Amino acid sequence: MDRCFGLIRVVGVVLLLTGCVGESPTPTLQPSAVAPIAAPSTAPLPTPTLSPNPTTTSPPPLSGSGGGVIAFASNRTGNHDLFVMNADGTERRPLASTQAQDGWANWQPDGSRIAFQSDRSGALNVYVMDVANGVLADERAVGRLTNSPPGRGSWEPAWSPDGIGIAYSSEQAAGSDIFPVRPDGTTRQRISENRSLDGTPAWSPDSAQLAFFSDRDGSWDLYIMNTEGNQVRR
Repeated sequence: MDRCFGLIRVVGVVLLLTGCVGESPTPTLQPSAVAPIAAPSTAPLPTPTLSPNPTTTSPPPLSGSGGGVIAFASNRTGNHDLFVMNADGTERRPLASTQAQDGWANWQPDGSRIAFQSDRSGALNVYVMDVANGVLADERAVGRLTNSPPGRGSWEPAWSPDGIGIAYSSEQAAGSDIFPVRPDGTTRQRISENRSLDGTPAWSPDSAQLAFFSDRDGSWDLYIMNTEGNQVRR
């Protein structure tokens, strides 16, 4: 599992997210299985980092005093857990406290849910939790979105600006690929299919394209593709 924390220091992507408060059903599992097709990469598989830059919702904040709500991962308790706080640093509080390593918190644009990665299943997977007023609504409101087995992993969830898709990177038999999926686990699609390392997906403002990094041409570069997986360009 050591290689499943530390992945993306090569490319930083700014995620522009907005939010308020709402409710959504728990995601269901729909694992994907598509055989990779290209020649294997000789580059070592990097491990994902626990969190990108902290992500923020739009007002109102936890106490209604202006600013946004920031979600972030911290090991201040001796374990990597998820926290929220006002943009001015006040009202810091944990979202969930487990023995698992949780990180890479990413808000749904309306601020009602957070996608994150966790190894609580024994492998790194993507989860979604319902959040109300900066508080975890219910432990039953945490649902697993991916089903990677031990020895592999799925990580770095990115919520689309329109709120209807989550893209993530998942380790395959060789390399890693990009998958978008709906928050309820349906319409999962593998949109990069090769044996290179593809990771850190980030959506365009219109939710029609994904930027990601890859070593498919022998060095780490930034690529853009549409959500159908074609029209890839560096």
